[in-house]
Amino acid sequence: MGKQEEETELGHLEEELEEEVEEGLEEKVEKKKSELFRKCIPRLKPETLVKLDIDGKVTAHHYICHACKDHMLNKLSLIPL
Repeated sequence: MGKQEEETELGHLEEELEEEVEEGLEEKVEKKKSELFRKCIPRLKPETLVKLDIDGKVTAHHYICHACKDHMLNKLSLIPL
């Protein structure tokens, strides 16, 4: 893998990190439309945690894609699957 490909890969990783479930996302969605978050995402299962090891620091978070997050926050309806 060349240097440019590595930089592209790092850029994609940074974008994915930005899509991390924000602290309080559920509350933001629920404030706009009651029960919507729970209807779209009934439960965040432990086995769906994404584990990342960056420079020896291991983190585990649930991630929701940008499109789904945008749909819940702006369109206020169920996510089309």
